[in-house]
Amino acid sequence: MVIDDNHNRYIGIRSNGEVFIGIAYCNYGISEDVYFDESNSLLYLWVGKSIICVDVLNDKIILNTELNSVFYNFICQSENSKVIVICELDVYCYSCSKLVWKVEFREMVVEAFMAERNALKVICEDNSELCIDVSDEKYIV
Repeated sequence: MVIDDNHNRYIGIRSNGEVFIGIAYCNYGISEDVYFDESNSLLYLWVGKSIICVDVLNDKIILNTELNSVFYNFICQSENSKVIVICELDVYCYSCSKLVWKVEFREMVVEAFMAERNALKVICEDNSELCIDVSDEKYIV
């Protein structure tokens, strides 16, 4: 998160009843979201244009990065520990807090969903569609 951003929202994350992480961020009108990856004890948090991942066993932030565009939604694939992050102009795939791949779009993403087990379908504002194999980022025709 960049220090000179205009922050107008604040949240705290508690562990064992005590706040151990305080987050200031810019609210773009989209609610923050959270996902807990039980198999890896990782807490993912999306706020504004930032993604934060906390190792809850060690109460430590292991990922704190600013996304290129505003966060919309996420899709979890718990069987392979992948988290797909849908943003206004980008789609990211993380696994155990590490960026696996990223796809950027020229038009705004209006819908994204798993069409099949490993096939992510993305529809943009101009009605263009793209299908991505989430296991290796290859485009599916």
